[in-house]
Amino acid sequence: MATVLRPLNTGEVLDRAFNLYRNNFLLLAGISVLPPLLALILNLLQMQATVDNFNRLTAPDLGGAPEQSNQQVYSNLLLVIAYLLGLVVSSAATVYAVSMVYLDKKTSILRSYRGILPRFLRLLGIVLMMAVVFVGLAIVVVVVPVFATAQTRSPIIIFGVMLAGVLVLVHLYVCLSVATSACVIEDVGVFESLNRSMTLTRGSRGRIWLVFLLTIVLQIGLFYGMLALIGAVYASTHSFSTALLVNFVVQFLINTLLAPILTVPLVLIYFDQRVRKEAFDLEIMMDALGQRPDQAAAAAPMG
Repeated sequence: MATVLRPLNTGEVLDRAFNLYRNNFLLLAGISVLPPLLALILNLLQMQATVDNFNRLTAPDLGGAPEQSNQQVYSNLLLVIAYLLGLVVSSAATVYAVSMVYLDKKTSILRSYRGILPRFLRLLGIVLMMAVVFVGLAIVVVVVPVFATAQTRSPIIIFGVMLAGVLVLVHLYVCLSVATSACVIEDVGVFESLNRSMTLTRGSRGRIWLVFLLTIVLQIGLFYGMLALIGAVYASTHSFSTALLVNFVVQFLINTLLAPILTVPLVLIYFDQRVRKEAFDLEIMMDALGQRPDQAAAAAPMG
């Protein structure tokens, strides 16, 4: 059934987002599994390294410990880099998949990853640019004010200043939250993607804030559920390593399931803003008829 592109209110965006996720669960969860899987591997390696270090302490005559330790550090560093790159490509592939499904086109996990490969360097550039901007702004709105108010020795004032700075940072992220969508769907460059996000989110930032808040609520609920599960496992097994292993596995599942919950509504808000501001629904309709909107406009007076 073809998706009807029209302006949506916040409730309709969330309803379409959850329906789209539910109806394409295997596709979206399959795309999102990459970063949590890398994180799980990293956690298991660190857990194994902790066990090995404990064994070395109990058996100091074992040789080759420093070399093995350095190898572990390098391996973990490479895995962390792979995890960060995995986040970039997984998020972009999710955007690609959602856009294809939303516009009633076929895709798959492999096609979604292939679809964003030509844009990988630009996507990486967006992430790096945002990181630079956020670090610079964090120094201005968080670090400097906190140090300036530290002499008051008032926890309330310091916390208030810190909270205000964090809210500024989150709002900036809200403004730039559809830059990846712009890059993937419109195939534009780094700065144009960031500029498109600033433009398209204007007038819809409250909805994006709501999406973030709902995601945070879900994360908090799942976090406490995870703590309860780990406590139950430890109480029944009295094994810290078993409880820690369960923690890693549950984190893997939670992160895999939650990633699309944030990304899907953002992509739909991106489309909704283009419908509202740029008549994107008309553009799609004309494309389906084999005629571009500018051609239709030029031909209209002749009718």
